[in-house]
Amino acid sequence: MILLDTHLWYRWTKQINGKLDAGTIALIEAADEIAVSAISCF
Repeated sequence: MILLDTHLWYRWTKQINGKLDAGTIALIEAADEIAVSAISCF
C-alpha cells in the first residue's frame, strides 16, 4: 500500500505534466493499494 500526501495525490490525479517523474508514476501505478488521507479530499 502507498499512502499519498496531498501534493502527490493531486498531481497524479490531475496528470499535471512535469510535476511527477516517470519513476514516481510507475511506483504509484504498480502499487496494490493506494490510500489518501481523508483531509486531503477537502
